Amino acid sequence: MINKEKELHVINNFQTSYEKMNLDKILFSLNIFYKKNLEVVNEAILKAIEKFKEVGVVLMPKDFTYSKYVNEYMQVFFQEKEKGNVNSDRIKSEFEKIYWKCPDIIIHIRLNIFYLYKENEKNIDKYYERRQEEILQNSTIGQMLKEYKDMKAELLEKEEADKYNTVNSFYTGKLNTKDYTEKLVKGSYEKFISKDILEQADENKKTEININLYKLLNSLYEYKNYLKFKFIIDDMRKKYAEKEQNKNAYAQTQKEIATQEAKLMKLNNKINGGGLFKRSNEKLLAEANDLILKIKQLYIELDRNKIRDKIYNEINENSTVLDALKLASSYYTYVYYCIQDNIKDITEEEIEQLIKELREFVNWPYYTILDNITMLNEKDVLVIIKDRYQLLKINITKEDLEQDNLDTAIVALEKIKMNENLLKNNINIDELESECEFGKILKSKI
Repeated sequence: MINKEKELHVINNFQTSYEKMNLDKILFSLNIFYKKNLEVVNEAILKAIEKFKEVGVVLMPKDFTYSKYVNEYMQVFFQEKEKGNVNSDRIKSEFEKIYWKCPDIIIHIRLNIFYLYKENEKNIDKYYERRQEEILQNSTIGQMLKEYKDMKAELLEKEEADKYNTVNSFYTGKLNTKDYTEKLVKGSYEKFISKDILEQADENKKTEININLYKLLNSLYEYKNYLKFKFIIDDMRKKYAEKEQNKNAYAQTQKEIATQEAKLMKLNNKINGGGLFKRSNEKLLAEANDLILKIKQLYIELDRNKIRDKIYNEINENSTVLDALKLASSYYTYVYYCIQDNIKDITEEEIEQLIKELREFVNWPYYTILDNITMLNEKDVLVIIKDRYQLLKINITKEDLEQDNLDTAIVALEKIKMNENLLKNNINIDELESECEFGKILKSKI
């Protein structure tokens, strides 16, 4: 499964080589954590160097020439890297020494890595083209996605049906045996199926009812996640609507960065005075730092314009909501900023968790709604779900599907599904309750 996910990452046509290298996340971490933890910074720099090596680009100290201070720091960094410790006392001391001369040193390093990516972009693209050809030698992207979906579904079904997992849910207190009495389980069924149908149902009909209720449960999971990430869809719709006025913004920002970096390299040559970073003019150093900070803002602008450019080129009137979420999840920095802009007082850890949940959701194997409705033509997903399951004689109302009531419906359906797992695994709920109580007594005496 892990190898399959790595292969799908390589053949993800939404992403550029930059995202496939994970440089977006690595360098973004430098942007977020550079004022908080030097060890995290050094580990991120090391990861970036290793990612370049993976694609055939071996970086050396001489490649880090964005500023005099970058070169000084990276000389020591590579020496300590060879010794196996990029967080040694020596490197901390070197950082301390440079920091007081140039508090923006981490910004300089981060932009230098951006610059090195662009300098080697053609060769890196060729590396991923070769990797994609190797992966797709005996398959197609569509076939690989289907294989992954089937594998994911099989794995989830095995985990759900596993006897150990079932019992452990009660042992750990995640579930309570008192919620699985015959009366309460029957009440969960009657929430969705009329008493008459339940009373008249033979075994085949009961199986059919359960299958349809499991489908409803998956639809509610899908809808709940749709609501969770709807702000991303709304943002993408808004950006798409601004297509004409911003369609050249990405190319223009790239051009401006190239112009300013050319100026920076000329300025560095003056600072170097013909040799590698000789004693330099303080005025020129200050000018170079101001230019680097200007370039930093341009890269932030580039990041925001990149997703616009991708939306304009990848999204059309036939693109589904799922297509849009897959595109968004391929761009770490876009999702990070989008979450930050839309959810107040959210912590960095909570943002990371939400990004992880989004990426898990787009790889979920049970889609029936979001892969069938287009992003640009907004529809009432709630009504679609209600109408579909009412045709199957399942009692579900708009009120049941409102955001505040959704979890109640999900819990009832999960109870039905778990009860079936108990029956299939021949687990007696009364015996299980006794075992759980005995376990609590043992824990209290330890």
